[in-house]
Amino acid sequence: KMAEMLKSHGIDCIVIPDSAVFAVMPRVTTVFCPCRAIFADGTLVTKSFAKSVCLAARHHSKPFVIIYWMSKLTDRFLKPKDSFTVLASPNDIVPIDDDSFSQNTTILNPDGECFSGTWVTLFINEKAPHGSADIFTLVHDLYHQND
Repeated sequence: KMAEMLKSHGIDCIVIPDSAVFAVMPRVTTVFCPCRAIFADGTLVTKSFAKSVCLAARHHSKPFVIIYWMSKLTDRFLKPKDSFTVLASPNDIVPIDDDSFSQNTTILNPDGECFSGTWVTLFINEKAPHGSADIFTLVHDLYHQND
């Protein structure tokens, strides 16, 4: 739907599957990615497989730009600083009452990833673009010390 909206406004874009990201990246000029949250230390929570796209962009020296609203900033610090995957309910993939799977089956439904914002080239919010080093300052300006 987003690609159709961009094309209706005269912006050329192509939707590709996640599995083809590394192969297509040499032809890409810039990668734009939304995020769910940005922690005070610059750590991002994004959609699933965004980290793979970020790593492919980094490998091919392509800019990786995060687009977010100021309301996505949070004053929390993430511990540990390692990356991880956010898992959603497996019921979205296989209903609980589906008898085709045995009781010993494990179903993982990745819904998001968390990784370092230092890999990001640029952050853009509704006010202005900025670098990853500015995240702490932005969070400090938004939240009072007593909050």
